[in-house]
Amino acid sequence: MSNNNSLTGTILEIFQAQSITPKLTKLEFILKTEDQYPQDVKIELINDKTKLIQKYKVGDRVNVDLNIRGNKAKNGNYYNSIQAWKISHELTEATIGMNDQNPMRQEETVNDMPF
Repeated sequence: MSNNNSLTGTILEIFQAQSITPKLTKLEFILKTEDQYPQDVKIELINDKTKLIQKYKVGDRVNVDLNIRGNKAKNGNYYNSIQAWKISHELTEATIGMNDQNPMRQEETVNDMPF
């Protein structure tokens, strides 16, 4: 399995949380990837991870770190799921540029010290 288990894209839809059992809550959302051939991917958030999506809305560009899980059901069928464990705003070039400029300004000030 690849070590690069993350997707970047735009949130298309956020569904309501579902209480599957007393110990299992699941919330799903759809992420449109920004690949050469964009995909609409359904991603799950499980139990305490359902809170991760609360600060985002439809249309937000995000990076999602995830695990791909698979299991065999009692009926013999195999199932896969994509479960997110971290969501963050996608860094844009403008954001990176602003963050890079501040340390440079501070460094110049430090280098001007008379010691």
